[in-house]
Amino acid sequence: MIRNRIIAFISGGKSYPDLKGTVTFRPMMNGTLVSASISGLPGSNGFHGFHLHEGGECDFEHNFESAKGHYNPENKKHPYHAGDFPPLLSAGGSAFSEFYTDRITPNDAVGKTVIIHSAPDDFRTDPSGNSGNRIACGVVRKI
Repeated sequence: MIRNRIIAFISGGKSYPDLKGTVTFRPMMNGTLVSASISGLPGSNGFHGFHLHEGGECDFEHNFESAKGHYNPENKKHPYHAGDFPPLLSAGGSAFSEFYTDRITPNDAVGKTVIIHSAPDDFRTDPSGNSGNRIACGVVRKI
């Protein structure tokens, strides 16, 4: 058994009950290797906004508004928030993504939320990226 993993278990909202997956955070070269494996995304193909939000809970009854805004401890403009991640690319409703970021450490992510959005991030609109509704959420925990 792997100990001290930092992981978010993703669940879809009321409109997307089959959406699920995991996002893991591992230390790597003064930053973090983020790995996401998601299934049940709406539409057969397309991009979805993918962010680390500052809130610490997923309120399924209120479309994940308790997740608050993007994690942005340095008060930067979008898309330079610490929580701005590359979008997920769905192929047949599934997505796998792995990327390195030096904007956060794995411990920075603990207690925050990962949000998946219905639309792609436009990389311009501040603060949200105009990436549509919040369709899935997971709280980042150390297990």
